[in-house]
Amino acid sequence: MRVPRNGLNVILHITSMRRAVHNAHAEPATDFVNTTWTDHHGSGQVFDVLLEGGARRKQFLALWGYRLDPGAEAEAEGLDAACAARSALRSVLEAWAARRAIPRPRVVAELNAIIRSVRPWPELNTAGKVPRLHFEPACHDWAWVVSQVVAAAAHLMATGDPRRLKSCANPNCTWLFYDDSANVSRRWCDPAACGNLLKVRAHRVRRRKVAPVRVGVRRRASSIRGRSFAWWIYDMTTPLWCSRRTERPYPAP
Repeated sequence: MRVPRNGLNVILHITSMRRAVHNAHAEPATDFVNTTWTDHHGSGQVFDVLLEGGARRKQFLALWGYRLDPGAEAEAEGLDAACAARSALRSVLEAWAARRAIPRPRVVAELNAIIRSVRPWPELNTAGKVPRLHFEPACHDWAWVVSQVVAAAAHLMATGDPRRLKSCANPNCTWLFYDDSANVSRRWCDPAACGNLLKVRAHRVRRRKVAPVRVGVRRRASSIRGRSFAWWIYDMTTPLWCSRRTERPYPAP
């Protein structure tokens, strides 16, 4: 993505991109847990899709087909329950990935209490060739969303490999992701965001360590015709390719 040249536009562009999320949706359970995250650049700022609302919350619901009843999306009590379930579900997934005992007494009881609040209603469906009876929730609210996410998490833990559920290798990133690579070698939640960011930082550290040696070599070679000019070209062009700004892409709603 090309960064605008105007100074004010650059500031606005960077600010909006820092608040944006990864474009790496794979599992409903991990996507739900990742609705809150810290700034992967290291500023310490925390973002929350559920509480901030707006287009990002609608995008999460639309992505997984969660259609809420009118007025249920912004209901304060339902959002508080969803945030509590999100924290409990993260601890369950992290314990499963680390092959630890899943914390049953408090965490699982908290999830079960939210799921039990979903009241199913039996309905006769005659849309197909054969009538069938199925169950629909009495209301489509955040408790119903949590029940769907927990069901997806249970399916993931029953059929998935705990080695593949990982935390991003960026120490400033709080994202969980499911590694679907063949050799289970993926380290970053998004290679285009955290991966590039950490690689550029490591390159700058290495370049600073060898910079005094380069300066000394340039001074010793300055007596050779054309040598100093070549080093000047090198010093002027190197920052252009090693300091590219790495930002998180913002998926269109």
